[in-house]
Amino acid sequence: MTDPHREWELRKALAYADDIIATLREPFVVLDGDLRVKTANRAFYDSFHASKEETESRLLYELGDGQWDIPCLRTLLAEILRSQTPSFHDFEVEHDFPVLGPKTMLLNARRFPPDSQHPELILLAIEDITAHKQAAVAVQTSEVRYRRLFETARDGILILDAHTLKIIDANPFMSELLGYTRDEFLGKELWEIGLFGDKQASQAAYEELREKGYIRYDHLPLQTKDGKRAEVEFVSNVYQVDHRPIAQCNVRDISERSRLERKMHEQAEALEWSSNYFHVGRVTINSTVPTHAA
Repeated sequence: MTDPHREWELRKALAYADDIIATLREPFVVLDGDLRVKTANRAFYDSFHASKEETESRLLYELGDGQWDIPCLRTLLAEILRSQTPSFHDFEVEHDFPVLGPKTMLLNARRFPPDSQHPELILLAIEDITAHKQAAVAVQTSEVRYRRLFETARDGILILDAHTLKIIDANPFMSELLGYTRDEFLGKELWEIGLFGDKQASQAAYEELREKGYIRYDHLPLQTKDGKRAEVEFVSNVYQVDHRPIAQCNVRDISERSRLERKMHEQAEALEWSSNYFHVGRVTINSTVPTHAA
């Protein structure tokens, strides 16, 4: 026999829940002890293109095309009904909805009243995290792609903390160029690895970078770990990563190019000298030839 007082309490609780969930922006469903939908909020109907008529009084697992008929979800809700656990949090569900397409949802459920040994209602909140997951995947893909480019680049790349001017990352080609291991780069400033003559020169370059956001040196002398001299093209710019200023330095070895440029310049000078010498010599010879009278 139905307890009138208990039935009245249930209707009161449901009306109270209705007033709350109506203001929520996330889809929300109230289930009874048989897991039938007692009520749902507008966000649920709008998100899943459903109506009250095709939702209320129906089993959760029958909604739509049966997208909520998920074995793990059945187990979790059954545990709540058996009072083994009062709630579950952030249960992730992936489903390809007929109209909405693939979606990823986070489900949170709690029995109501929460301290009841025989809960009459289950409150089920549904959060659509599809865009968040897609963004996370896109970021991860971008990071992997960047890391692959960073590791395989044939230019040296140094990443500096723009506040401390200390190196926080270096790619393999930088090790190949200067002879330091990656660990030997970390925590050092540029002047300590042979770039720039001393600390003052390094700080002056950074001041220019801070003011302009970009610096470039076409012929910067460099000394490797074993004392060899090289010439590099140095380009640096500053950008934000997680609200933290980072300086990226690209270092290209132009020693061979500079050597060829100097050789070509020397050859051009020699050719010009030879041409001038021949021209002057011919004029001198011609001026000594006697003139015969007619």
